[in-house]
Amino acid sequence: LYRLAESKIVALGGTVVEFDPVAVDLTGFGDLLSADMKADLPRYLEEFAESTVLARSIQDIIDYNREDSLIRIPYGQVIFEDMAQVSLTPGELAELRERLQSEGRRFFDTPMEAHRLDAILSIDNLTAGQAALAKYPCITVPMGYNQAEPTGITFVAKSNREAFLLGIAYAFEQATRARKLPE
Repeated sequence: LYRLAESKIVALGGTVVEFDPVAVDLTGFGDLLSADMKADLPRYLEEFAESTVLARSIQDIIDYNREDSLIRIPYGQVIFEDMAQVSLTPGELAELRERLQSEGRRFFDTPMEAHRLDAILSIDNLTAGQAALAKYPCITVPMGYNQAEPTGITFVAKSNREAFLLGIAYAFEQATRARKLPE
């Protein structure tokens, strides 16, 4: 499916360049996500949750889930428990965020600059984490079905290139019409 998508992009006038991805160190990415969620979720709940929602922290959610784990969280809550354990100082968090953002940008910028690319292609958001770290927008468009499972092509570009991304994603979508409505 990916090869077919590439050939469609070329047929539409695009140029496809294959390259080996840059090795980056994303150690601590989970801690960054957890620390951000631990700080952001209470603010979000305070501002937007209905008054009937009593949970106001990660620990409140963990406690609520434990009351009836078979119904409320049948697959476990390791992510929440790990999130509750993350303890980074503001300085450590800022340093981790800066390092990971640099790694995310390097992941994309190195091939983009070396090959003069406008966008990077990937499959099914496989590079969404790196894009989020780099603060680069991405969009996924259906490219077909792999044994009845939908799969998509993801376009990633540098910051402030959302209009460009929407344009190429729309052109690809219109040219392929890969999305099929369920019967």
